[in-house]
Amino acid sequence: RFAPPSVTSRAPLVPLGSLADASPFRVGVGTLTPPANLSRRLHSHHSFHTSSGVAAEAAVEGGGGGDFTFSSADQARRYDAALGKQVFRPWCEAMMELSRPVTGNHVLDLATGTGENALLLAENIGAGSSTGRVLGLDSSLGMLEVARSKKEEYATGKHPEIAPVQFEFANACHADTPWHENHLQRFDRAYCHQGLQFFADPEEACRRVRLALKPGGQFTVAVWAHVERQPLFLAVKRALISVGKPEWAEMAAGQPFSWDPTNTHAGGIDKLETTLIRAGFDAPDAGVEEGDIYFDSLGEAAGVIAAAPFGAELAADKALYAAYVAEVERHLVDTAGAAMRFVPRASVSYMSGAGKGVDGLGEGSVLAIPAMAYFGHATAPWYPKP
Repeated sequence: RFAPPSVTSRAPLVPLGSLADASPFRVGVGTLTPPANLSRRLHSHHSFHTSSGVAAEAAVEGGGGGDFTFSSADQARRYDAALGKQVFRPWCEAMMELSRPVTGNHVLDLATGTGENALLLAENIGAGSSTGRVLGLDSSLGMLEVARSKKEEYATGKHPEIAPVQFEFANACHADTPWHENHLQRFDRAYCHQGLQFFADPEEACRRVRLALKPGGQFTVAVWAHVERQPLFLAVKRALISVGKPEWAEMAAGQPFSWDPTNTHAGGIDKLETTLIRAGFDAPDAGVEEGDIYFDSLGEAAGVIAAAPFGAELAADKALYAAYVAEVERHLVDTAGAAMRFVPRASVSYMSGAGKGVDGLGEGSVLAIPAMAYFGHATAPWYPKP
């Protein structure tokens, strides 16, 4: 097994107790009990206990629904506002550490979503080559609309110069959209960040990626581990059950974390390697990656629920939303414990600029919550298979 570099290795840790006048957690007999002031310290002034805040406001704009297709651009914007930088960006950066594109690379990003990974890839390739470019594919028109708008923001000069990026519609594995036939042996590298668990046929999707890669091309993929290994999302699931919404809890904790229903590392890793082998890749390998997701406040962390199809309905009921956030806080103490901590803002690359920080802890701190995924890597054969 390879041992990909941990996300946490890039972020020097600052113990919670060193940032305030009291230790953040008191250990009782068989329990982990928060001090009385934990709530105040974890919430910034833009707390999501009310309908204020980006994610909560965004959630109210759209309707409910029960799927994760994101055909609506409004729903995709809520998704991006709640998850793009906070959850996906650090894990996309971890994928870059495992397989980083270089100047001149032609790169594929399958299940590109709102383009977070594709734009990071384009940053790494840079604008210094006439051949370097990124193609992002997704089956959600809403997601693609948001991705294209984000690309336009990069053109304003607020971001580093990047390689050209194009976003196109394609179903990863459906017979009616054989996207790979127009891109045979075209790409130097390919990536799929948190997409395989949503595909109807992951093996076929990976086979198409293999055919689209040049001989010797590299494929890197990431899928979330079971929800029981995700402190924040497990707390979200339990909070929704606590406020009387078990059907929402199952939806929120279902498909995104469905890759390994056995909740065993052996099962998740073996499934990923087997999928790559059956798709025709050489030298497939997979491993466990532990890292963090980052938020300015506990309220922002609870606001990840805005990405769910029912996020608008939840946010529109202020009393229910306030109860939900309180329950997330209560359950997160159990699911994350002392592993939930504050880190210097400057240690998180995309949050290194000025920010509000966490109330009572200074301008330079952000809340880090552990997460876990399976990373896989494989090579397209030098002698192509059918």
